[in-house]
Amino acid sequence: MRWTFFFVMAGALLLSSCSSGATNDGSPSVREPLDMTKFQAVPCGLLLDEQIRAAGLNDPQVITPESECDRYDPVSQRSVTLGISNPTNGLSAETIAEMHENRKNVPQSYAYFVPSSVDGYPAIFASSIDRRGGGECEITVGVADDASFSVEFSVNGAASGGGQVDACPEAQRIAGMVVRNLKTGRI
Repeated sequence: MRWTFFFVMAGALLLSSCSSGATNDGSPSVREPLDMTKFQAVPCGLLLDEQIRAAGLNDPQVITPESECDRYDPVSQRSVTLGISNPTNGLSAETIAEMHENRKNVPQSYAYFVPSSVDGYPAIFASSIDRRGGGECEITVGVADDASFSVEFSVNGAASGGGQVDACPEAQRIAGMVVRNLKTGRI
């Protein structure tokens, strides 16, 4: 009877550790990885034109189409920058695990670091400079344990009536569009 109890408890412990939702370094793991391989060279493809317009960029200009995709609308004074973690060239977004490791080893590397989630995927609002009060926010979303994308959304305060703009909800909403696009194969 004692051995049965031991094996049942050991099995339960083993199962709970498999479903803990964390990697070896303590960062959240991704249970349903999404493939972004085809967007490594063209991150602008992560969002459809209609979704860019839904973010308030009616006539966006693509400023940097390579490792990042920076779209800016001079009329609405809004911009959306998309970045993708790319292990082959080290450019753009860090993975969620790298961000946790950087924060642990060099805490001053982030002016803000707020764990969150986007449609069930681990995410972090973070940047080395805190411009959230000025209408700019960045979120990184882990879509695999070794892959992520980032969304930086900004709007000029004058374009929004002169008041302060909380850009983080919009950055998170845009990140949700990207996740749903990847999940459904819409892009």
